[in-house]
Amino acid sequence: MRKSVLALILILSIVTCYAYKIGHHYITVEINREGFAKVTERYYLGFESEQAINEFAKIKTKLGQNIKEWAEFDRNFSIHVGGIAKVDAQSVRVSFSTVKDYYLEISYALTERVVNKVSEKGRMQIYELNKWVFKPYISAGGDYVIPEGTFITIILPKESTLIEEGELFNYAIVERTEDAKMKIMLQGYRALGSMSFRYIIWKSLAPPISISMGLKKFYEWIKTPENSAVFIVILLIITGFLYIKRNKIKNSIKKFIVAHTEFSGEANTINEKLLQ
Repeated sequence: MRKSVLALILILSIVTCYAYKIGHHYITVEINREGFAKVTERYYLGFESEQAINEFAKIKTKLGQNIKEWAEFDRNFSIHVGGIAKVDAQSVRVSFSTVKDYYLEISYALTERVVNKVSEKGRMQIYELNKWVFKPYISAGGDYVIPEGTFITIILPKESTLIEEGELFNYAIVERTEDAKMKIMLQGYRALGSMSFRYIIWKSLAPPISISMGLKKFYEWIKTPENSAVFIVILLIITGFLYIKRNKIKNSIKKFIVAHTEFSGEANTINEKLLQ
């Protein structure tokens, strides 16, 4: 009996040490122009005591950047975008913040494109979200189920145009950011038959020629001693060539002026004599 009580006290003390509650879960998926994505998952935590905070910090030190062990420690701390098989292990970053708010943040990059190009006409390229991106949220019934307290934000590349069609946009909030990106925001609890969407990326036109930009690049190039020496040699060669050919160049300029200027017959005769 005494051993059972001691065992119960030990279990309760361990549970108390790790006592925390997961509050809101924020997921941000940022897609670049090539179709790859970086993901940040942030879990806001509530602790019952200072001891619980310290113990969680020790767990963070022990588990480090190993997302598999984090998922084993608490299945809530698993990968919710794409799944673990599509995560670039070298990109994983896990941090525990104790400044102002307490939260665990897991960031990672996906190894496969999260969108597919479905059409291309002229400058217009149309992309569609892959079905596997939010596969971890697919329920047994086949619907996407976003839990209560989960906030998903999808950020599209700069200057993209969203095609707002489908069930998702009955519930999602869409807005344009200051840096010309498009945000799709969805809050749980929500059950959806589809989370697919399409957007357009416009191919860039050839950049206009900028004299000031050219001068700036030339100045940066010539700043090094090696490039300065090369420039001086080229300048001397050009100067020498112009000096040797100066008489021929002068006569060519005079002939051009005579040929493209209207003179009287007498003036033309005078100019022809001058050129002889």
